[in-house]
Amino acid sequence: MAERPAEPPPDALVEQLLGPVLRRYRVDGETARRLVVEALARERDLVRRLDAGGTRQFRTLSAAVRRHVYHQLRRYQREPADGDDGGDAERLRASAAGPERERLLRSLASRHVSTRERLRELDAFHRQLFALIGRPASVLDVGCGLYPLLFPFDGAGSGVAAYAAVDKHPGWVEALAAYAQARGDGRLLPVRLDLAGGWEPLPRPAGLARFDVALLLKLVPVLQRQQRATLEVIRRTPARMLVLTGSVTSMTRRERVDRRERAVLRRLVGEAGWSVVGELATDEEFGLAVLTGEA
Repeated sequence: MAERPAEPPPDALVEQLLGPVLRRYRVDGETARRLVVEALARERDLVRRLDAGGTRQFRTLSAAVRRHVYHQLRRYQREPADGDDGGDAERLRASAAGPERERLLRSLASRHVSTRERLRELDAFHRQLFALIGRPASVLDVGCGLYPLLFPFDGAGSGVAAYAAVDKHPGWVEALAAYAQARGDGRLLPVRLDLAGGWEPLPRPAGLARFDVALLLKLVPVLQRQQRATLEVIRRTPARMLVLTGSVTSMTRRERVDRRERAVLRRLVGEAGWSVVGELATDEEFGLAVLTGEA
């Protein structure tokens, strides 16, 4: 006998839980409602016990819903990218330079939470970035996510001959490889690499010991929270200049985090003995340009 499909949660309960989620987290109404319904589907036993448990059971359910929303919002990659069947890579490989490809690149890049935040201020971000780094010939993008889809290879970054895009996420590296193939100029070099293993496995263009610039965009504060031991690898980043950035506001909660994240960056810079030579700031992101002292 077929199992009966679960009944949808009562609208009144969804509305009751939706308000606190919208006040607490940076999320639009449609997404918040979907996540609340998802959470209630996962917590059917708690929902069934509401009538008997009263206030205590509701608090328990509300906390479970908030945890689900928080963990979903913390994910860098969201649906439909998680369920992609390879179509995105095929579309990238088949794309030709022009407005249609630009729309595709922005659409795909928006699936990465950190990159999506930068989309709103991309021009301002790039103006400040290139004011700091000048015209480098080689760039190492560490924990790149999908940002290389937005890098201005044909604009301010036209002088970049080698752009090594490093990430441990296979889906992102695959998307970047498809874009590199579509470009066909050999400049974008996607590399799947887990920083926990150090820099030895990093392939480098012939004769290149150190990159002119390494981008570590919103990476260091994440490593400080999740993989603190990897900061020792960051101190050995093979580049003459680093651009380290952090977030002004939390990616999930409606709160400012720039003071805390700036302290993380400053601590790393001090411990590594690097020299700060410039800063950048947009509404959503701030950063330091530092010289590593390496020739």
